[in-house]
Amino acid sequence: MKNKKDNTTLLQIKDLKIEGFSDERWHKIIKGVNLELKRGEVLGLIGESGAGKSTLGLAAMGYTQPGCRITGGQINFDGVDLTKRNDSEKRKYWGNRMTYVAQSAAASFNPAHRLINQTTESTIRAGLKKQNEAFDEARALYDALKLRKHAISHVNLPSFEDHKEFIKKHPYRSWNFVLAATECIGNFYLQNDNSIGVHLLPGYDHMLPVLLKQILHDYDPLPEIKSKRSAGFVLHVPIGDHERRAQMNANGHMPLQITYTLEKGQV
Repeated sequence: MKNKKDNTTLLQIKDLKIEGFSDERWHKIIKGVNLELKRGEVLGLIGESGAGKSTLGLAAMGYTQPGCRITGGQINFDGVDLTKRNDSEKRKYWGNRMTYVAQSAAASFNPAHRLINQTTESTIRAGLKKQNEAFDEARALYDALKLRKHAISHVNLPSFEDHKEFIKKHPYRSWNFVLAATECIGNFYLQNDNSIGVHLLPGYDHMLPVLLKQILHDYDPLPEIKSKRSAGFVLHVPIGDHERRAQMNANGHMPLQITYTLEKGQV
């Protein structure tokens, strides 16, 4: 479990300027951008194709594609100006403290290579885990997903392939394994709307109160946004999971609402 997050600035870009080379000369692409992100915040960039969104996203890591160059400004990540670091120094951050996930799933995963190799590549390369340990955790994740009995936002339980596609398109604020000693007994995630999803393997449902207490100790909810994000955490429970609903009621948690599906033929 991670330590409680604070509200300090993680990324600050000041007057960033980037040029691209084409037609035998350099052209201005980014013309003095300023932005600031605190820990736990999410920023969306909107612009037409070619406006420089991907260029700016890569530059936030201190990286530019071939044919581009940073000509001015600062990129401060956790107090370190990446514009003043060489590639060798920046590689200590890439895949470890920061990474770039392309919008296109085809650009994120290569069908010519095994998914487990691509899932664990950055963890192994950054030296966070040895290959066998990273593979074991990835397989535990896949096994846990296959054993799910209930679905929260689907009429029918999604397939494993559907769930992989969902994860690629909906990045979580945090995703964690739940361990009992050295055994993986489930997983939980936090989303940017302050919702929590929990999956525990059969036989471990009694661990839910302990897990929720630990989550509330280690994490703070993101600031409230009226009509978009609640002021506190909420736990999603599938309507068919009667055991968990009874467990939440028994522990004094208040249900907020029931969500129904709507189809044209039913209205």
